[in-house]
Amino acid sequence: LGQIHLADVLKSSPPSPYELEVAIELLENHFMPLKPQLPEDGLLKVTGSGFSSLSSVLGKAMIVLDEIEDCFRRLAEVSEGYPPVLEPLPTDLHFYMQILILREFMHHLKFDEVEI
Repeated sequence: LGQIHLADVLKSSPPSPYELEVAIELLENHFMPLKPQLPEDGLLKVTGSGFSSLSSVLGKAMIVLDEIEDCFRRLAEVSEGYPPVLEPLPTDLHFYMQILILREFMHHLKFDEVEI
């Protein structure tokens, strides 16, 4: 699999709904071929500073898919025009990328939770 560069797609801050859709499609196409290579009941663990803000914002290290989906829904509302100042989640592009990557990976590769 080659590299994907979400920064090439997510150019607005917040990203437009179209940019989100393109990013989702890129991630789906990138992650789906990995499915046969992963164990059925594996634990998803993310390390490094790249995702530490997500753990800090949610106040915990174990995050379930429903919480990631809720974060995505709220960020999608901001991209559709909901005032970012009314959303307590960070609305910078880096946070959008974190949520998008985890959401698509967990959703399509069937992980129920992630440890950060």
